[in-house]
Amino acid sequence: MKRSILSRVAAMLLSVMLVLTTFTALAVAEEGHCEAAALPTYTPATSPGQPPAVKLSAQASATSSATSATTVTAVTAVTTDFCRARLSNTERALYDSIDAAVTELADSAGFVFDDWSEDTVLTATASGTLTMAAVQLVVTAYFSDHPQYFWFDSEFAYLILSAGTTLKLFVDPDYYSAAVRIGTAEAIAATEARWMKALERCPYDYEKVRVLHDLICCETDYAYAADGVTPEAGRWAHSIVGVMTGRGAVCDGYARTFQYMLNRCGIDAVTISGEGFDVTDGARRSLGAHAWNAVKIDGEYYLVDVTWDDIGAIEGFDKTRFGYSVYDYFCTQSSVFAESHVPYTPENGGFVALEDGAFSDSTSHEYYRVCGGYLDGRDGAGEALEAFTQNA
Repeated sequence: MKRSILSRVAAMLLSVMLVLTTFTALAVAEEGHCEAAALPTYTPATSPGQPPAVKLSAQASATSSATSATTVTAVTAVTTDFCRARLSNTERALYDSIDAAVTELADSAGFVFDDWSEDTVLTATASGTLTMAAVQLVVTAYFSDHPQYFWFDSEFAYLILSAGTTLKLFVDPDYYSAAVRIGTAEAIAATEARWMKALERCPYDYEKVRVLHDLICCETDYAYAADGVTPEAGRWAHSIVGVMTGRGAVCDGYARTFQYMLNRCGIDAVTISGEGFDVTDGARRSLGAHAWNAVKIDGEYYLVDVTWDDIGAIEGFDKTRFGYSVYDYFCTQSSVFAESHVPYTPENGGFVALEDGAFSDSTSHEYYRVCGGYLDGRDGAGEALEAFTQNA
């Protein structure tokens, strides 16, 4: 879900977090890709230490080589356990069974060489009895923690008996063809490798998060249906495929890609599903379903909304001069973020329950404060904006 152009312009020009002189520009490289500009001096709260508990695998990207066919996977296996950690023991048992079945298929020779069909079904079980809502919660939690599995369908079937719970997962018909599946995986791997080169140059996690935020905004357009108004419904736009193959994406495509790449860097991040709101002059209007991220930096989870920070197509705005993104929702104070972002709960949308204080309410990592471009309050905002425009 994307805000209107009017809302984005208002956020850019009237935000109390107005950047006066440092819209971070992205240079467009010769091959048409973006390269992140340098971050203003950033001193982390703590020195870089060990990465968070993120599972990293040495599995290679997909290849047609027969010699490695038994160990390949579509995308490097990187996950967070943010959602799993918030499940009950019985729910975790089903979650872990899903993980075993999915990993087995992803690592099989059949992933590379076999065409799939409606008969390609994965089975997961748990000895405990779960409610229908709990099964939905577990499936949502698993794929929130594993954005790399773009080839799964959103539909599933289940059977709940006194002896336990059985779940059936289906693959997306768009990826029945091995050629399509591997071609998509290779395109994702190419973008990943290019972005990782930029991210590996960043000494601190905060810089990695900022650079990736800018790369996604620079190289991604919000995906609309043919009418140019309705958000694209195709599953590719809701997964890492849309961003990493250059087709565009909607909010959860932005968020899942942001999570996936940060996890690849050893940074704990998760995609959060919920509802977005436009807040104007104290009035709150629902914008519908939305997705954003929580990212762990310097020991705390900060909230980021890459979709709403993507400037998009604003007539007369020169991205090559002023940058491809704003930072109104970059490590924003959680109490402020919550005014326009409300996570789903297990009761109303299937996302895991979030404890009080799960996200940092500090302003210390807000981009405009870090770069010295924060304007406290609206007094003088008009004069500041006029000066910025004249100097531009």
